[in-house]
Amino acid sequence: MLHEPRRPDRATRITTSLDAVLRGLTAEQTAYLQRPKNAGPLPTPDDAQSLAELQQISGVAARAIVELQQGNPLTDDDLPDYQRVALSGLVAEIRRLTEGHERRPGREARERLFAWLGGDGRTSEAAFRDLRDRLRARLQAQAAAAPVVQPAPQQAQPTNQDVLSGQLAGIIGHAAPAGDEAQVKAILVVGGQAYRGRNGGPVSAVTLQLINGLVEQLEDWTITGCAEVHALDAFVTARNYTDPNDVLKDFTGAPRVIKEPVIAAMDARGRPTRSWAKRLPCEHCRQWLATLHITPDTKGAVS
Repeated sequence: MLHEPRRPDRATRITTSLDAVLRGLTAEQTAYLQRPKNAGPLPTPDDAQSLAELQQISGVAARAIVELQQGNPLTDDDLPDYQRVALSGLVAEIRRLTEGHERRPGREARERLFAWLGGDGRTSEAAFRDLRDRLRARLQAQAAAAPVVQPAPQQAQPTNQDVLSGQLAGIIGHAAPAGDEAQVKAILVVGGQAYRGRNGGPVSAVTLQLINGLVEQLEDWTITGCAEVHALDAFVTARNYTDPNDVLKDFTGAPRVIKEPVIAAMDARGRPTRSWAKRLPCEHCRQWLATLHITPDTKGAVS
């Protein structure tokens, strides 16, 4: 003996039909339904706004009629034809006021429709109000049931040391220029940005004044001979400093503007071919690096 599948109860069928209506609406029609229930009409709707509202009402009603014509219930009423006829009358009245030879300007059409709904169209008004309330309730239920989307966890920003380590990975142990001339370079990382320097050549007056004020010379020493100084100068120049006191303040002030800066130096070593090897800062650079709270990366460095 064959058994027919159990038919969903009426409440379930109504919910399914209302959801089908909502899926068939445009974004504008859905937005119309989502207006606060007691928001009232637009303060001073112009012709375009009035016409848009009538089109939204007509579109919602027309989509509901499609479900009713297929025998899908939208209310608890045992006479579904009553709702279909009432909503069809609403759609027809809106078309009469907005299309053809009886067309009225948007605002006048809106006023005439609302007057009709309060008189001869009271049945249509009641049917549409019930439909609108049910659709609004379904929208609210769907929103409440929707899973809460958690924001994607933010990826941790690389530290200055992470940036420096990444830079060194592509340099240390790799080929350096051949020859006997001293080749030294340094990388300073501030705020995740790398600033590079090489030994020799001039530096800015701001950097010269700053370093001269921070270093007690222990022996003959040429400031521009250290790649670390040139890396600092690249930072000073990029940030457009004009006063060495401003640089000092940003590195040492409270609260400190520049946080956890790091630096590494390397020179070309080996014969007959040379490669880059991490090296320790000289005694003079150690002085100004310590004062500016710049941490040298000396892991695996040679003197």
